Amino acid sequence: QEVDGEEVTRQAAFASDVVTHVVDLNASVPPAIAGDAGGVWVAGSRVLQHRDAETGAVLTAVETGVERPLGVAVRGDRVALSHASGVTIVDPVHLDRTVELATPTAPSMIGAHGDRTWLGSRGERWVMEITPAGATTTERLDAPLAGLTADDAGAWWIATGSDRLRNGARSVGIRDDVGDGVAVAACSGVVWLSTETGLVWVRSRAGEFGGVMPSPVGRVHRLGCVSGALVGGDDLDAVFVLNPASDVHARRLEVRRRGRVAAIAGSRGVAWLVGDDGVASLAAV
Repeated sequence: QEVDGEEVTRQAAFASDVVTHVVDLNASVPPAIAGDAGGVWVAGSRVLQHRDAETGAVLTAVETGVERPLGVAVRGDRVALSHASGVTIVDPVHLDRTVELATPTAPSMIGAHGDRTWLGSRGERWVMEITPAGATTTERLDAPLAGLTADDAGAWWIATGSDRLRNGARSVGIRDDVGDGVAVAACSGVVWLSTETGLVWVRSRAGEFGGVMPSPVGRVHRLGCVSGALVGGDDLDAVFVLNPASDVHARRLEVRRRGRVAAIAGSRGVAWLVGDDGVASLAAV
């Protein structure tokens, strides 16, 4: 079957049938992706595309000049691209409003909520916030950064070798040492971390340890939130999904493609799993 000239395959996931669109993003390196209510932003070399979440069709495309984005996040009605020199904030409608900001080192992590954006770099000792007005504040850390995400409570981050997740002045014990790198994602009022113990979760609003849930694919280094569902995996043939609205436990998602997972995002109940070959697998969650 063909949809907009792209292959569509049907395959079974745990306890349900999943329709997966395989979309070639025509990228020499895997692009950075982020979802919003209208679709998925795909940040490739010098071009930012807004694509339909369900078909992969291009809705909007704008030139950014960013050769190799490291990450992308939706910042209100704008899109923030992190790269080797800092961050570029693009207004997809009014390109003359593009803003360039420098960071202490190349920001390998980016998170946003509303009009606020946070950046950091794994192994470095800083977290920067960009306010709605475009001002920046930089917090210096006592230990190298291991993971970063953001929600309506602000930035959540954890340091290398730490067992405490931090949010401003708050600190929450997660009862596990994350080592030198950890996947962190904020989703539906919960902050998730993938550790050797399992999927550790923290109640964001209360700032309290919630518990640990087994992962059907073991520890992973990629986590994403898609329409309230947590999706994670390092390999395309070992991806899990946990939808609090319907799942008691995390379940394995049968993607049936091989390769490493380079990025996870999505919209409207469809997860985008971008492989290291620049091809996105779209799966209902």
